[in-house]
Order: sequence, then C-alpha cells, then structure tokens
Amino acid sequence: MTLTKSIAIALALGGLTCGLLAAWFWERTTRVRVDPLEGDPYAVMPVDGDLSNQWWWTAQFRADQEIARLNTLAARWTATAVVLGTFSSVVGLF
Repeated sequence: MTLTKSIAIALALGGLTCGLLAAWFWERTTRVRVDPLEGDPYAVMPVDGDLSNQWWWTAQFRADQEIARLNTLAARWTATAVVLGTFSSVVGLF
C-alpha cells in the first residue's frame, strides 16, 4: 500500500469519526430537559402564576443555551468531517 493511499484512508477514517461525533452531539440536543426546579426533588413550584411563568421561562432559556452550545459543537465537528473527507478524496486522486 502506498503512502498516499494510507493517508487517504487515515483522512477518511478521521472524517468518519468526526461525522459520528457530530451526530452524537446533535442527538444529545434532543435530550435537553426544561426543568424549572433544576433537578431538586424537594423544590416546590410557586403558586403564583406570574412567578411560576418566570421559573419556566428561565428554565427554557437555560435549555436553549445548552442546545445552542451542543449545536455549535456539532456544526464544528460536521465541518471538520467535510474537510477531512474532501482531503481524503483529493489525496486519493494521486
């Protein structure tokens, strides 16, 4: 096996790994919970509707931030996978 084929295979495997990692991050975004009690089993939601709504809005904001962080990581890993895959194809031509 020539050096260029070995490099092309290594780049392709790197692209595959990055692509799978990106898919894993995107899958994690589907499991972000909106929890106004922040996981505290002893916490009690306020009875007042306005105050309760604020707790829910805060929890949604926190969840949105986590989803945005995971999406950013997934997009970066996807871009890396595309670059490595392209380099693999170009190297494979020689």
